[in-house]
Amino acid sequence: MAFSNLYFENGRPLLIAGLRSPFGARPWEDVPALWRRFETYFGKIPAQAGRTAYGLCFTTSEGVEYLAGVEVSRTVDLPNE
Repeated sequence: MAFSNLYFENGRPLLIAGLRSPFGARPWEDVPALWRRFETYFGKIPAQAGRTAYGLCFTTSEGVEYLAGVEVSRTVDLPNE
């Protein structure tokens, strides 16, 4: 798997909105499909702040969840997805 423009950074708190999905035992195989779904929303999300996209990982008791998203200034008027 190749990554380009991959950065890890400690910074200010962000409010992130996007698509979040649970993944099973092999989550990294399905993450690219989530990004492809998300890219149809990129630049069209109400209150989107900037043009930087973020990938967030969450560990749960069932496995891993991943969120592909962008910073937003508020959560009002976001699509239900």
